[in-house]
Amino acid sequence: MLRLTVKNLVANRVRFAMTTFAVVLAVAFVVSSFVLTDGLRSSFNDLSTEIVSGTDLEIRPIDDGFGTVERIPESLIGQIATTDGVASSAGLIEADMTIRPINAEGEKISTDGPPQLTFGWIDDPGLSSFRLIDGDAPRAGNEFSMDFDAAATHGFDVGATYDVITPRGVQQLTLSGLTSFGQDNATLGATLMQMNSAALQDLLGVDGFDSIVISVEETADAARVMASLANLAPGYEVVDNATIERETVADFNQGIDIIGNALLGFAGVSLFVSIFIIANTFNIVLGQRT
Repeated sequence: MLRLTVKNLVANRVRFAMTTFAVVLAVAFVVSSFVLTDGLRSSFNDLSTEIVSGTDLEIRPIDDGFGTVERIPESLIGQIATTDGVASSAGLIEADMTIRPINAEGEKISTDGPPQLTFGWIDDPGLSSFRLIDGDAPRAGNEFSMDFDAAATHGFDVGATYDVITPRGVQQLTLSGLTSFGQDNATLGATLMQMNSAALQDLLGVDGFDSIVISVEETADAARVMASLANLAPGYEVVDNATIERETVADFNQGIDIIGNALLGFAGVSLFVSIFIIANTFNIVLGQRT
């Protein structure tokens, strides 16, 4: 029986090779889907940790359920700074894809890919996710900075002036410096820019901040500081570092799960086709032998 099996395989090399290839291809597709999603999940989990590092507490508006969120007034930062146990605080403001620089060749960064985000510059290195590696921080209203990988990829040079598309039309802004997101600039392909917070608010036509990040003194009781801040800002939500990181991870994982399910769907189709081809081949062979 063994000799007969081997002789049949040798006599039908192409059929045997194609059947084997169908099995390998289908299984490889399934495995690669899991490997890719797990790799993305690990990378974005590390990114989430990088984003919230240095932030002990955050004050943020409460969503009313209708998609309207009230911004936090700048005056609240001064009150927070005088609260017992607070080491430092800063306002956060972010613009999503509404500010797009144009390089010297007149090319805009494509929107078909990783996002382009602009953040208000924070001087406190303990609260900021960015560190300056070349040039100066964007302190004037006509300046911006960019992460060094994006600048190298898209052809932006420190000290040069560029046209920048903003909600208030095209503005001429000078690239004052290059920054790094965390230690390794793990942007995952995104373009990260920074501007003076007041200038960014003016371009967006808004007053106040998206949230306020806070670092707590080492000897202070974080729970007591949270309670004090909750009394100071009763209309806002106060959350700790663990909550921020957990929510950030959950947001990233939601998008990754969609990608993973789509890939597994294609893998399932490939697996089904492989099963169908193999079963059909065996039925034909069995019919011939019968």
